[in-house]
Amino acid sequence: MNSVDNFRAALEGKPTDFTPCYFGNASVIVSSAIRNKPAMGSNGGKDWWGVEWSLDKELGSFSPAVGVENVLQDITNWRNEVTFPDISDIDWEAAYDRDKARIDRNKVVIYIANNGLFERLHFLMGFENAIYAIMEDPEAVAEFVSELADFYIQLIEKIGKYYKPEYFNFMDDYTYKDGLLVTYDAFDEIFAPALKRIVKAVEDNGMKYIEHCCGKSELMLDRFYDCGIRRLDPCQPVNNLNVMMEKYPDMVFLGGLDVQNLVDVPGVTEEAIRKEVRRCIDTYGKAKGNYIIYGALVSLHDPAAYGPGGKIWMIMDEANKYTAVM
Repeated sequence: MNSVDNFRAALEGKPTDFTPCYFGNASVIVSSAIRNKPAMGSNGGKDWWGVEWSLDKELGSFSPAVGVENVLQDITNWRNEVTFPDISDIDWEAAYDRDKARIDRNKVVIYIANNGLFERLHFLMGFENAIYAIMEDPEAVAEFVSELADFYIQLIEKIGKYYKPEYFNFMDDYTYKDGLLVTYDAFDEIFAPALKRIVKAVEDNGMKYIEHCCGKSELMLDRFYDCGIRRLDPCQPVNNLNVMMEKYPDMVFLGGLDVQNLVDVPGVTEEAIRKEVRRCIDTYGKAKGNYIIYGALVSLHDPAAYGPGGKIWMIMDEANKYTAVM
């Protein structure tokens, strides 16, 4: 099978001919109708929830602006303070017509959905305030998160109908490199019921679900599995990836690349990147059918990174060369 078919087989939990690589085989898409963050190439601004974002020019990424008043001040008053975006008057056919030139149906089409349940909560409130709200007013947070899930399910239905991706990648971080961002009790009581509904909605609308969770996601592995999640990224090296793969052989794990300490470090050499790819294949790829080489790179959305000499090109090239000789 070719590299795209090999990648698709891995995502579906089927046997592969060689260790698959995400890069070069996925057509990653978003909808221009959705404004969860400012558009790439802009200098920031407000999203459709009213959150002000600023651009970090060095990293090329957005974060909520510092010193700006939070949209949501009191979680117990969220119904009055938060205005959910109205998607009823969006012309989705026109949106798809604008976006379809960027979709390569010869590859595995993956829709990226930014700002999941926990992230949207703390983008609206500020991180510390969100944590305090979870501790002090969990019932109000649960009500808000349930309503937020309803909103995302409406979006999922539109994406499935008009864009028809094979996979829906929902972005949310419940962990950091050393531990949990939310307690197990908070996840079980507040987020898990909503996340289960979202996973089901994705499947009901003809797509398959991928969960994105940075950091030590192995701490959430059992709970993600119980939510129906069978694909997880970016599975950074702070996790014991081999143990994760062995524990849940019917899950697919995308990751392994040491992005923070190597690939994204300024001045990293081409040989170091190629060596890292070989390490991933040797460590995670051999005799395993549920691993895909991947890393959440800063340059992920930089077209130049995919050209000869770019970091992602190096990863793709070495993955192809190394798997060919194994």
